[in-house]
Amino acid sequence: MRRLSLLAVILALLGCGCLGGSVGDCNDQGGVCGEPTAPTPTGELRGSVVIRGGPVMPQTARPVKNARITLTVRSPTGETLIQHLTTDEHGNFGLRLQPGWYTLTARSSYPLLPPLTSVKVKSGQVVRVRFTDSIK
Repeated sequence: MRRLSLLAVILALLGCGCLGGSVGDCNDQGGVCGEPTAPTPTGELRGSVVIRGGPVMPQTARPVKNARITLTVRSPTGETLIQHLTTDEHGNFGLRLQPGWYTLTARSSYPLLPPLTSVKVKSGQVVRVRFTDSIK
């Protein structure tokens, strides 16, 4: 009787994946059965797009609302991520990234200033960038 109950316990543990079995979802993401896996650390890149210049207010920067921009993000590993973002009513946008140094370029119909921006994203922190569309 004792062997049958031990066998039942072993089969139950194998069924949930706790003893290295592949059935069940306990071990699907590299964690130990019953132990939650840690989320991937991320930081946040928040930016704004403003327009400066023009005949009405040449020195004042105004937010560019609902602008569709292409943000090219070059990661420390050399990978390039291209995000198509739309600014909100205040000219702002946001993106979550893993920690590291990134080189950014942005464009709407044409490149926005500055042409290249390097930022360091840290886990749990927000990095702010500002791109400018210039009218002459």
